Amino acid sequence: MTPDEVAASWVSYGSGWPGTNGEPILTPDALPTLGKTINLLITNCRGAKTRGILLLGFDEAQIPTLKGGDFLVDIYCIHPFGFADDQTRQIPLRLPCLAGLSVYFQALVFDPGAAEDVAGTKGLRPDLGLSSGDSDFGQGSGAGTPAAGDESARLGWRSRSLFYSSSSSPRPGRF
Repeated sequence: MTPDEVAASWVSYGSGWPGTNGEPILTPDALPTLGKTINLLITNCRGAKTRGILLLGFDEAQIPTLKGGDFLVDIYCIHPFGFADDQTRQIPLRLPCLAGLSVYFQALVFDPGAAEDVAGTKGLRPDLGLSSGDSDFGQGSGAGTPAAGDESARLGWRSRSLFYSSSSSPRPGRF
């Protein structure tokens, strides 16, 4: 198998739902190359201090919520995070060495200006690969990377995870 046979890439999919200042955006800052660390960047659509959750799954979904949008991930685990202000949240993600594995992410931001107080991003699927292949970063739908506005956060996933181990005991969970 050559690096070009398993090229790293990412794709945004589905529809998010807006908050006070539009739809929050979830993007990576680099191609998802095996064994590397990338940052997932999440914009704060509220424009003020708030909280959110990052959803991770191993399959795409379209599950209607009671908040007016859809879960775009078959949820395996969640990671709560916060915004100090109108910044972009940066969450580091160490990628496992499993070529061809697809994982799915979506972020939800708590925003009183959103319908039902929650805004959601489109889904994001980084396809883990050995190289970038022939394409430049940012060629997936949803290209464009917001500037990171804060320091990296250590993850405390609420489930067993291939990506990080929590300092607390792992707890399997569904949202």
